[in-house]
Amino acid sequence: MTLTLNTRRGALAALVSLVVSAAALCALPAQAQSKIPLRISTPAVPDDWHAKMWTVFKEQLDKTGPGEFDVQINLNASLFKQGAEPAAMARGNLEMASISAFDMAKLVPEFSIFTAGYVVRDPAHQQKVFNGPVGDELFKLVSQKMEVTPLATAPWVHASSICARCAASRPRRT
Repeated sequence: MTLTLNTRRGALAALVSLVVSAAALCALPAQAQSKIPLRISTPAVPDDWHAKMWTVFKEQLDKTGPGEFDVQINLNASLFKQGAEPAAMARGNLEMASISAFDMAKLVPEFSIFTAGYVVRDPAHQQKVFNGPVGDELFKLVSQKMEVTPLATAPWVHASSICARCAASRPRRT
């Protein structure tokens, strides 16, 4: 199954709506005058579609909430090395990241099933699993043990490449 740019853009548009809604609910009146920083860390290189997804996310967020967010995309693991993102999010030093199943399994052993190849047949099956009771239970464990909130899984072609777009669970410290 081949993913199109429109499929990815649709998934990102849904994610943008979720982030805008969450940010609007969490924003304090004193913060209304300043942009809300969204620091994003990814080990992806600029030409990789994983990095390009964050650019589309930023563009969509700018359209949905112009001037409300300061989206800072940090590629090539330049802000935090891969695997260090959950700790950075728990400390309040990072708002968003793509966290792999491998990194989640370090703290949530139940997630390790998704590091095995061919457990998930295709992107549609992946979305069905993670948008159902199995995903609800796993994401609940991730939130409890890692102090991050999974927002969505990236619909990847490779079954062993499960990745979740996560946001920091704790309110931003000012």
